[in-house]
Amino acid sequence: MVGCLGSTYGSLEKLDNDYFRSSKTKSRLLNPTSSKAAWIKSLWFSVDFDHVTPPKYYQCSGPGGLDCKPCYQRSSNYVTDVYESPCPVCKRQMTMKVEYTGEEKGFVKDAMPYIIMDDLSVSPMSTASTITLLSKFSVRDVSCLEERIVRLRRKEALGLLKASLQSKTVLTDVFLRK
Repeated sequence: MVGCLGSTYGSLEKLDNDYFRSSKTKSRLLNPTSSKAAWIKSLWFSVDFDHVTPPKYYQCSGPGGLDCKPCYQRSSNYVTDVYESPCPVCKRQMTMKVEYTGEEKGFVKDAMPYIIMDDLSVSPMSTASTITLLSKFSVRDVSCLEERIVRLRRKEALGLLKASLQSKTVLTDVFLRK
């Protein structure tokens, strides 16, 4: 795989299922199907993208709104993200807005600590793994370490995507080499 995608994928494969919202979530992340799938649309990150709005979903309201029982009963399982798509039952336009009520957003559980390395590999974070990491990079004086808080906007997200296809030092390339 190009860039650091192989290390990202491999590390996610090794990450214990306990870190993910469910084993199905892990499977969907590692084996994506279609970008049009409803589950991927529910994964809107809680970061400040410039002009990102969540998707809207529509259902057929039938000739008399919800009072049209034959259409409503048969088409209540049909939903689209394209306004005015034809209803598969009555062929009228699907314009009644409905809300998506899926599971929590994201792939990982909120309370599970993990660390993302420069090559975008992901691993569990614990005291032992932190000590191992400090040893790996020959850090003797922890006072020389620096915490950085980064703001992830559209520009940075696109930079991460581009760098992940070209480099194995993605975080350094995007956030430190400005």
